[in-house]
Amino acid sequence: MARTRPKGNKPDAEGRPISRLAGFGNSGAESAGFDWGEADPVLIAGVVVSVTRHGGLASFGYTRDGGAGTLTVFLDNERSTEYFKPAEDCDQKLAAVVDYFHNLT
Repeated sequence: MARTRPKGNKPDAEGRPISRLAGFGNSGAESAGFDWGEADPVLIAGVVVSVTRHGGLASFGYTRDGGAGTLTVFLDNERSTEYFKPAEDCDQKLAAVVDYFHNLT
């Protein structure tokens, strides 16, 4: 007899499925947070252009608690993530990423 996968979680009051991982890794404490909106948009575009010229993908996001920004680069079946903390100079780190991929052969 074939096993069937259990049906998804029952929806919440608004019809969204309830995640079984909703509390996983959540300390409950809100963080001051990082904001990509404060980064230089020219540098963000520069990261996208410099990574994609090499056939890669640049993905911008946040840590689960919002305390840091993340830049994940996928290239040649590899993945590497750089973390951006609020106290660091985000633009300087983005410029370093652009320089790295500009000089990559």
